[in-house]
Amino acid sequence: MLIFVKNVILQTHIHGLKLNNIKFITEIASTHDGSIKDFNKLIKNIKIIKGDYIKFQIFKNSELCHSSSKLFKGLKKIELPFKFWEKIINKNKKKKKIILEPFDEKSYIFSKKFKKDVLIKISSSEHDNQWMIHDAIKNFKKVFLNISGYHLKDILKLFKDYKSSKNKIILMYGFQSFPSNPEDLRLNILKQIIKIGYKAGYADHSETEDLIGTYISTARAIDLGATYIEKHVTLDRSKKKPDYVSSFNPIDHTQYANFFKNDYKKFIINRTKISKKEIQYCQVMGKYAVSNRDLNLNENLNYKDIKFLRTGSKGLNRNEINNFLKKKSFIKKKIKKNSLIKLDHLGY
Repeated sequence: MLIFVKNVILQTHIHGLKLNNIKFITEIASTHDGSIKDFNKLIKNIKIIKGDYIKFQIFKNSELCHSSSKLFKGLKKIELPFKFWEKIINKNKKKKKIILEPFDEKSYIFSKKFKKDVLIKISSSEHDNQWMIHDAIKNFKKVFLNISGYHLKDILKLFKDYKSSKNKIILMYGFQSFPSNPEDLRLNILKQIIKIGYKAGYADHSETEDLIGTYISTARAIDLGATYIEKHVTLDRSKKKPDYVSSFNPIDHTQYANFFKNDYKKFIINRTKISKKEIQYCQVMGKYAVSNRDLNLNENLNYKDIKFLRTGSKGLNRNEINNFLKKKSFIKKKIKKNSLIKLDHLGY
C-alpha cells in the first residue's frame, strides 16, 4: 500500500498538478499540547511545508467550556495566553499568511488587533454568533466560516444580509470526529455552496494513517468545487499528541499539498441527511445558554444574565434564546447560577 502511494505521488510530480487554484491551509490546532517549545518547533517545520496559509486556534477556556464539558480539562491544559499569541503572530505575519480561529468572543476581540495582517475563521462554536460574523465581514479581508451541521437552507438564512460580501466569504465544511469517516460526510454540500455563489473549502479530519482514504476524500472535495483545503500538522504522529489522528507530519503534509488523484469511486457519497456523528459533534462543540446568576420565578429573561458555553448536555442555543427574548419570556422554574438553561425553565 505504501509503495503504491509513493508511486502515485511520483507520477503526480512527473505529469503535473491540477491544483493551481487550490489553497492549502496548514492547521496547528491542538498538536502543540500546550507546550511552547513544541509550538516553536512546529512553526520552524511549517516553513518547509508548501501550504498557502497557517492557521492558529485561539481560545480562553473559561469562555469556551463549562466545567461539565468533556473537553474542559483537556483544553484547559493546552490553553496558551494572549501574550504568547501576540508574539507568535507579530513574528510570523510577514513570513506566512495567517488565519486566526477564535473560539469565543474575547479571543475574537483579541484577534481583531491584527485585522490588517491576518484573516479570520469563525469556528463551529461561534457559527451562530451573528454579531461576530457581521463584525468579521466588516473588519477582515477574508472570512472563513465553519458550516458543519448546517443545511443549505440554514446557510441561505444566515447569509441573506451578506450578499454584497460574497467575494470575501469562504464557507468551510468538515468536522472532527477523531477521526471523521467518509460515510459521515456530506461532501456534496460543497457543490451546493458553489451554486449559491460562495467559495467553498474542505477541512479534512480523516485518519491520516490511511493515506489513500485521506487523499481520495480531499480529491473528491476539490472535484465538487472546494478551492481551500485545510489539514492538521503535528511534529510526530507516533507521540499521539492531541489531534494527531487527523494530522500529517510536516514532510507528509508537503506531499499531501502536492497530491491529486482522479479515482473517486469509493468516495462518491450522495449523503444529504446530517449524520448522527455530525449532530454529536455540533452538540459537543456548540455553546448553550448558562445562567450568570440565580434566576428567580417570574423574572423576565434578560440577555445580560446569560452566557454561552460548551456544556455536558444539550440546552438552548443563541437562536432559541433570541426567540424567547422576542416573546418577552419569563422564568417559570427557578434556575441556579452557572446552570444550563433548558426549555422547561422558560415561559411566555
